[in-house]
Amino acid sequence: MIYSFHGILTEKEPNLAVIECGGVGYACRTTNTTLSALGEIGNDVRVYTHMNVREDAVELFGFADKNELKCFQMLLTVSGIGGKAALAILSDLTPNKFALLVASGDSTALTKVKGIGKKSAERIILDLKDKLLKSNPILQDAP
Repeated sequence: MIYSFHGILTEKEPNLAVIECGGVGYACRTTNTTLSALGEIGNDVRVYTHMNVREDAVELFGFADKNELKCFQMLLTVSGIGGKAALAILSDLTPNKFALLVASGDSTALTKVKGIGKKSAERIILDLKDKLLKSNPILQDAP
């Protein structure tokens, strides 16, 4: 498992960053937030990663901070939410804003994310509300 790596940002595309580390360019699927945080091509960067190994593909997801990585991994535990949907959510919402929406049960705001419908938004809230409230003491006073 690759936890993180440090290298030079060599390419940026929507939802993709390529980081060269030890002569190897690692393509990381990522969020708009992380792309902004990485800055310009040629920058020295560090990303925290999640590797998804499936029967037909191996994907590497990269994040500028651990909080975004943890939120991404939590989203993957929800039935029907894969890497693409989790990236879409975290591209539109910061981890803190996402946590507040889930804690308050605001499924309508989640449906504004491209690819997230009413049922998916409700499932995310149902599956993650208790986990988020337990793991984040700031949210324990949320409605």
